[in-house]
Amino acid sequence: MIDPGAAFTVIDTQVRQSLGLVPFRVCRITVPNTPVAVRVWAYKIDLAIQVPAGILMLRPMLSVVEMPIIQTGVEVLVGTDVLSECCFTHNGSAGTFSLAF
Repeated sequence: MIDPGAAFTVIDTQVRQSLGLVPFRVCRITVPNTPVAVRVWAYKIDLAIQVPAGILMLRPMLSVVEMPIIQTGVEVLVGTDVLSECCFTHNGSAGTFSLAF
């Protein structure tokens, strides 16, 4: 899911487990509906998109945080840490978006 309101990219616990990621630090973040900052594990990943011509590397060694988000139907939430480095256009009335890198 693309979330221009999120400062960080978030991965679900199941994704982290399936990739066998090892945390490199603990950080505190604020989340909606929580009055205090929560402690979460942070991981380094290489973020890429598979396109017909192959793999397009977006962000090597991107810091992401782990939170249980699978109950929302989302495994990965892409935040502005990634979106700020591309051209993101959202057409709400048409229900479409585009990304350009």
